[in-house]
Amino acid sequence: MMETSYDKCSHFHMGVYACRDALVNVSVKVLEKGRESVIPIQDSVLHVAVYRNLLAVATVSTVTLFRQSDQDMMLRYEEVTFLRHAFTCRQLLLAAENVLLLRENSIEALSTSGVSQHTWSFPTEIKAAKVVGGAAGAEVIYVATQDGTITRGIINEPFLEAMLKIPTIPVTFELNLTLLKIAIVGENGILYVYSTDSRELLFQEAGADSCAWNQYHPDMLAFSQGSLLKIKLGEQKVHARRTETPVNGTILGYAGSKVFYDTDSRVVVVDVPHTMLIHQSVEIRNFRDAYEIASFGASDNDWRTLGNRALDHLEFDIAKACFRRVRVYSLLYLIDELEQRSKLNDGNPDLYIAEVFAYRGRFEDAARSYSAGGRPDLAVKLFTDLRKFTQAEEWATNETQRTSLLELRADWAVKEDDKRGAVELFLQLGDTVKAIEAMKEVGWGRRILETARTLDSVTDRETIVYAAGVLLEMKDENAAVELFERIKDIASVIRIKLASKDWDYLLALSEREPFHREAILLPYAEYLVEKDRFTEARTAFARAGRPEESSKILTQLAKVAVNIKRFRDASFYSWLLGRASEESARQHPDAAGTYQQDAEKYFALADVYSAYAVIDATIQDPFSALPADAVFNAARILAAILWNVKQLPDRIRMTNVLYVLAIWAMKSEAYKTARIALERLKELRLPKALQGRFTEVFVQNRTRPFQDPQELSDFCHSCSSFNAALLNVRGSSGYACLACHTAFVYCPVSFEHLPLVEFHLPPDMSEPEAITLISMEQSSAPFPDHASGRDSMTFEHQSQSPVQDPFFADFHRTGRIVVNQKILRALREEEVVVLRLAPPDRWRFFRNMLADVVRVTTCTSCWKIFNYDDFFAGVLELGCCPFCREPVIIKVDED
Repeated sequence: MMETSYDKCSHFHMGVYACRDALVNVSVKVLEKGRESVIPIQDSVLHVAVYRNLLAVATVSTVTLFRQSDQDMMLRYEEVTFLRHAFTCRQLLLAAENVLLLRENSIEALSTSGVSQHTWSFPTEIKAAKVVGGAAGAEVIYVATQDGTITRGIINEPFLEAMLKIPTIPVTFELNLTLLKIAIVGENGILYVYSTDSRELLFQEAGADSCAWNQYHPDMLAFSQGSLLKIKLGEQKVHARRTETPVNGTILGYAGSKVFYDTDSRVVVVDVPHTMLIHQSVEIRNFRDAYEIASFGASDNDWRTLGNRALDHLEFDIAKACFRRVRVYSLLYLIDELEQRSKLNDGNPDLYIAEVFAYRGRFEDAARSYSAGGRPDLAVKLFTDLRKFTQAEEWATNETQRTSLLELRADWAVKEDDKRGAVELFLQLGDTVKAIEAMKEVGWGRRILETARTLDSVTDRETIVYAAGVLLEMKDENAAVELFERIKDIASVIRIKLASKDWDYLLALSEREPFHREAILLPYAEYLVEKDRFTEARTAFARAGRPEESSKILTQLAKVAVNIKRFRDASFYSWLLGRASEESARQHPDAAGTYQQDAEKYFALADVYSAYAVIDATIQDPFSALPADAVFNAARILAAILWNVKQLPDRIRMTNVLYVLAIWAMKSEAYKTARIALERLKELRLPKALQGRFTEVFVQNRTRPFQDPQELSDFCHSCSSFNAALLNVRGSSGYACLACHTAFVYCPVSFEHLPLVEFHLPPDMSEPEAITLISMEQSSAPFPDHASGRDSMTFEHQSQSPVQDPFFADFHRTGRIVVNQKILRALREEEVVVLRLAPPDRWRFFRNMLADVVRVTTCTSCWKIFNYDDFFAGVLELGCCPFCREPVIIKVDED
């Protein structure tokens, strides 16, 4: 396989690097800024040259000139002109108005129009040539030939001037920023640096194959040998370092802190740290040179070092510039102050030096300088600020300063480890308040308490109050309470304990301080209300002499619960109001009737809200998991209770009750009940959200028979009559039998009709006696057979109708069941339900007519009767009674 290779075609001038790219393109790069532009030439590129903003590209037949565009910040070149001529040369050079063709022993100068102006000839081969700048058309060119001669000429003049000669063949050369120094690399690997004015050898260094002066500093020179890079600043020592990545190339240029290497494949940029150069300049006190070098790129530590050394020698402008770079504002303020004082000739240079010493941490030197400047008081202040009070006392000159030092020492000791000493100093001075403040700062709550205990409770009352306040801020409430009790400030004690809700302490205090009992018990009662401990809250309100407050709070809670439609809470608070009214009736016999009426009203309201909570939940969430029987029963019970009520309780909507009743009656095939509810709904204003469903159900109901299932009827166990599922349509009051008007008992959870019949004791029989008769053990008991006129015996497994059962004998005559001893003894204990109401109310007795089928139980707090399974399911879920929320403990039998 044949390979074709081309010599590298490139040129570098003042940070701009141009090279051939893909044979027919030219790539121009600004190395320092990383910008690049590719110019398509569409012909084989032989040579390229760069000069300032100009670019020359030589092909086989033309030389094309380009000028860099000034638009934006983009690197763009526009074609200016081209010379259509076949030029043969070894290298192409460019000036502002000339194109230079460098051949083996000569250089021909052409105008930009292609006219030859003159030719320079040399006795030996040309090794390097550079256009270094100058006026347009009169630029200076330096040429190095094989015999070691460095020649200088001006482009528009035909004459050349031999500058100097080195003892070896030159490889390359570079001129510095000011054109006053020239660095020449010889074939022998030695770098020669000459002055272009005196033409004297300034210095030479071994180990160089290429070199470059820094574009921004006239005395910074970089030269290399392989991967070993060397930097030399003026006459200082060479600083050498190896590049992190081995570089096989020559140095193209040196700009700021970047050195550019030209390798076979690409240009490599190497960052050069200048720390050693900065330090070398600082050592010889050349701060301006050091600042210029640091400006190329230095670490914050280098800037601080340079700024500190400049400040040490009162070089304010250099120090300020350095500290501004690293934002050391404290030293900038110091420098500004010193500069202002120096401009006004205000102050002693010794004081300037002293302040610089102080900022440097050389405090002893600063003190001596202050003293030399006639200001020993500044030395005292310096050591005081440093909390070095021993040294400060050495420079104190009078007693006033020593006293002030003692006070400052105490203040500083509060914030430092010598806390005990600071407190003792304040106490020795008799400043107890400051001593307490110092103890507060260090968190000595126990010491504050001990100090306050030693004070007189009368003469030092204000100080004790202040100490107690400090202890409160430190969250030591018990210590503050002790101090307030010591000065008999019980009101403050109560305020503190109320904030921490230390009720045990407050209740004990209320026994010791009867005058403050109300101030303690009223907040305690309100706390109990918040915790739903209403029974205890009523007791607390009563002990505080404000029993009416309990009812006020409960009334507010009930109203809020109703307004936000939390009907279960409204039921609970209404029940509590009924309990409170019953208690008021017992405490105020003269107004017992009024309180009892209130109690009955609240209890009835509690029942209504309890049932309506089911209705509202069904309306809000039609897909709720509430049992269907519970929803249907709640709706028909509420309809029976509210059917003829003109003024409904707050937030109770009859439309919602009838709507739910109609929907669930249809689901239960109680079409008659649904028809009655729908007809009543037609008379009411139904919400728009329910009208669509109402119309649908109304039409469906018209296609169904006007009847209800028998199992949905309420059977009255007192008169043995069946009642329709929807009662009260004929004007009777409440959920009761239409025949005998006996009120039905239902479970507050499932709203199931319970098979209970209430009976009463004779006036001469006490409740305990009745309980004894019922609990007597027996196998069977005789009931007198009034119909046959003879005694008969009925056993437990036998069933009788109310007409045959002697238990109902009085009911048929008087409408009220009153039992005697024989009947009580004949009753089984498990079929009797007793509500043991508090005096003056009498106990209520019920007989469960289906005790073997329907088990019931009671809550001993609200005395509601529940279906056994429903009650304990609610207790297991809630941990309390489902109606009155009284905690219930379930005891599991070990059997």
